[in-house]
Amino acid sequence: MKYLLKGDISGIQDFIFNVSSKGAAKTLKVRSYMVQVIGHLAYKKALNTLPEAELFYDGGGSFFVFFSAEDKNSAEESAKELRSIINNSLLHHNLSIAIAWVDLKEDFGSSWQSVRKASNHEKLRMNQDTIGFFEPFEKDLSDSTFNEENVSEEIKNKLRKLGNDLSDDNQLYCMIAQEWIKQEKHSSELFDENLIQNKGDFDGSLVNKLPFWGKYSELEKYQEYRTNHESEYWDNSELKTGNIIDFDAFGDFAAHRTGTNKIAVLKLDVDNLGQKFGDQNNAEIAKELSRQFSDFFDKELFDIYKKECFCISGEPEKFEANIYPIFAGGDDCFIIGAWDAVLCFAEILQRRFEGTFNNENTISAGIVITDPTLPVKAFSEMAEEALAIAKQYKEETEQANEKNKVCLFDMVFSWQEYRYILKFSRELRHLMETQDINRSYLDKIRKSAKGFNALQNNDGINFDKIYKLKYYISRQNEKLKGLVELLFEPYYESLQEKLLTSNKKLRGTTNTAIYPTSVRITELLTRKKLDYESRE
Repeated sequence: MKYLLKGDISGIQDFIFNVSSKGAAKTLKVRSYMVQVIGHLAYKKALNTLPEAELFYDGGGSFFVFFSAEDKNSAEESAKELRSIINNSLLHHNLSIAIAWVDLKEDFGSSWQSVRKASNHEKLRMNQDTIGFFEPFEKDLSDSTFNEENVSEEIKNKLRKLGNDLSDDNQLYCMIAQEWIKQEKHSSELFDENLIQNKGDFDGSLVNKLPFWGKYSELEKYQEYRTNHESEYWDNSELKTGNIIDFDAFGDFAAHRTGTNKIAVLKLDVDNLGQKFGDQNNAEIAKELSRQFSDFFDKELFDIYKKECFCISGEPEKFEANIYPIFAGGDDCFIIGAWDAVLCFAEILQRRFEGTFNNENTISAGIVITDPTLPVKAFSEMAEEALAIAKQYKEETEQANEKNKVCLFDMVFSWQEYRYILKFSRELRHLMETQDINRSYLDKIRKSAKGFNALQNNDGINFDKIYKLKYYISRQNEKLKGLVELLFEPYYESLQEKLLTSNKKLRGTTNTAIYPTSVRITELLTRKKLDYESRE
């Protein structure tokens, strides 16, 4: 008989994001990487423990495995053995893995739904089979594996087999070892040698990739700037080639290009993933779909990170020194970085996803732009909330919630509209700089936007108020003619179309919110740029 088993890591969000803001750039990836390594090794342990086991899906903090057994009793015995091994190994890692399994029926979709329900039930009874869960834990000092010097080197050696040849990434592995030492848990049955044989498991993957100082093109100038402004930063001691770029620096990099010292947080995942697998009757088709998702969020994201450049203002730069991939699973990702880099990364990622899946599958995203000093837990929750807004949003013209949206500044846009916003912002910035247009005009438009957004939702039509916006912007100034044509005309036409159409379901195809949103981004793009060579 065949069975489908699910392993689901619990407590991921709290484990990763409940960290101090100081030094968060180090700790976040340490914890995220630990989760991914633990998940990676857990499914390998499953493949080695369960009879005739085969991986179906791995990503997003969970894995699914097919396995065979003579009967239900044998299947239960094998699965319980795996559960005991894994969760006893993780007893003091502040993480646990819920293990559930069901019969694999001919209708794969029903088995998929059943194992997800069983997994949710299993989470309610976690650790009842775990040895000593409610007993006091004492470190066994007689065990040589708890010798700090030996253990540190041992763990680093094992981690080397999982990652690349440690060049400038060496610091990452050292920090992971330090984190485990702090937890006083240095050995685990998950880390048997037979589970850590493949050195290239994470080659070509974002799993163990980080933005290191050596990848920033203007490192020397920035090092000098930080030295001259040392009192403004909590730590300037690690601006070295092999160390991790901190969040303060992401804000500075953005300020150097745009004038705005902000970071952005991107939370993104595949829409209706559970339903996608639940609708599949054939296990092989479902397995191919899972492989496509895993390849995209692993290889494609790595390719964007490593090879692509972004340019929303100034000269093009590579993503690898400007974004911080906290995690990129088999169906989702969480990215932090300089605000302009993250906006562009989301655009390229979605475009590639659309090209890969031809609209048969879609993704939704939440993007938050914030100060680099905001507590990690706060901005992670804000990004999660923004993603939820994008997924729950429903237009009046839609018969159902189609998702496939992005939430920015608490407003929801289609991906086509999002691309237009970035394009429009670039054009508006260029026009303002070449025509020497004062930023005060942007402020007028931004302040007016709230009232006009309210106006478009009214049933009454007041073209006098709408037309006043044009005069308010231009003041009959010839220099502003291009600005008015670029911004006002399409905004005005869109408002007019919405207000003149009585049938709400037929009201315009243009989301008028794209114009004030473009203005808001342009405002961020046109402030006084940070000069690294300034001594002020």
